[in-house]
Amino acid sequence: MPQTLYVGNGRSKTIAAEIFPKMSGLNITWKSSNTDVATVSSQGVLTAKKNGKTTVTLSVDGITARSAVTVVTPAEDFTIPADVFVEAGKATDAPAPVVYPSNAKLDLTWEVADTVIAEVSGDGKITSHVVGETTITATDSVTGLRRSATLHTIRPVTSIVLQPATLTLLPYQGAQLSAIVSADAFQFENQLVTFTSSNKKVATVDENGWVQAKGAGTAVITAVSENNIRATSQVTVSKATVLKLPSALRTIQANAFSGVAAEVVVLPAGVESIGDGAFANLSGLKLVVVPEAAAQAAKDAFAGTQAVLVRPDGREINPQ
Repeated sequence: MPQTLYVGNGRSKTIAAEIFPKMSGLNITWKSSNTDVATVSSQGVLTAKKNGKTTVTLSVDGITARSAVTVVTPAEDFTIPADVFVEAGKATDAPAPVVYPSNAKLDLTWEVADTVIAEVSGDGKITSHVVGETTITATDSVTGLRRSATLHTIRPVTSIVLQPATLTLLPYQGAQLSAIVSADAFQFENQLVTFTSSNKKVATVDENGWVQAKGAGTAVITAVSENNIRATSQVTVSKATVLKLPSALRTIQANAFSGVAAEVVVLPAGVESIGDGAFANLSGLKLVVVPEAAAQAAKDAFAGTQAVLVRPDGREINPQ
């Protein structure tokens, strides 16, 4: 039996069990240690009931085997980049997938079409061998969803241009940097580079070049390849008057902060309702950090201002 299994909540899966030697007349029983999480039939069909963990035991004439089962929220979809770039002769992790919904659990296995060009381990470590191009595929064992990308194994990076070269942001604001990387005849974006910030108290940067301002000052963002080709961008975070509301606040009444002097307003993660005009007519207001759940309500709360609404990661909220 497999040592571990992931099953989507509300789904069924037949456990692949092999018995040696194969013969008829055996006394076979199946059991789940937590039937609230998942049940198992006399034929080894696992039915997931709710998220959690259980252990399924197969007994054959007194000999037992077990599988650790985890019931998870199944993915409706997931994506990986259309193109993946790896320097020939090097090893790297497969690209991180984006999963929908975000709380879903993937159990991915990876494969490469042409193992002369590159190989990939089951958990997604790519080892490239020679310069070339092939297909890499990720399969989710929970749902059976498969997504493929073109894997390019190339010669070392020859140049990087980081754009824009300068950024000026408010605290909590975010912006995307683009590292234009050249290698061989290829030119691509934000691949084969590592991003770092010289001052994380001023600005942070993620693995995809997304910058988020933290506090007033300057920071240098660097994109560097494994062969030490690098480029930089300078981030300046402006001083601003910040109104950060208490984390315990759940309800904001209508017109509660109308006319308050603030350039940046940070709403608490747990806010559940915001009254119309709660922050209306704040003439100096430039940026509002809004938790995802309150995004729709917040649009009427800032009537009469020119404020830009952003999520906690600094990404602008679509006004539609």
